[in-house]
Amino acid sequence: MNGAHVVLLFWKPPSSKGVIGAPNEQLVGFERVEVKRGKTQNVTLSLDVCKELTLVDAEGNRKLIIGQHTLFAGSNSEHRIRHHFVVRQAGNANVGSSSSM
Repeated sequence: MNGAHVVLLFWKPPSSKGVIGAPNEQLVGFERVEVKRGKTQNVTLSLDVCKELTLVDAEGNRKLIIGQHTLFAGSNSEHRIRHHFVVRQAGNANVGSSSSM
């Protein structure tokens, strides 16, 4: 059958002592696509890193957390596609700190 599918994109921030109350996972994007019977469909999602992949600290400042971030495509009930990437501060190898935006 032809049908529609909603592709969900979740973000898992690295653990950080600098920001309290970080979510385990957060929905950062979605796209509805029409798929014809027996076919596959490619989906492209754009993210604003400074908006979607940051956390707000107790003072209200946005922080880009240093460390390994994970993006997941799919829901918990589906096979998830994962992509890991590491955010580092230029000239500093400390993991677990944060940078202001």
